[in-house]
Amino acid sequence: MAIEGTQTDEGFAGKRETLQTLGGIGGSTLYAGMAEEPPRYPRAYRLSSNRVGWKRSELKAWCESRPQAEYRTKEAA
Repeated sequence: MAIEGTQTDEGFAGKRETLQTLGGIGGSTLYAGMAEEPPRYPRAYRLSSNRVGWKRSELKAWCESRPQAEYRTKEAA
């Protein structure tokens, strides 16, 4: 899954970009997954007193670590 609108894996992604990158999950799902041990989703970094961001390189690594889905063919059904 590609991170849309970015040229490189550098920098931080905001919440909206992160949610989209992680497959369109909701905000509460993201924060609950970050709180699990081990975390299900990459953890955020505090960028300022009112803002957090996710490293794009960590989001890309998370996406690449996901197993590929297997699909049954019509003949196997």
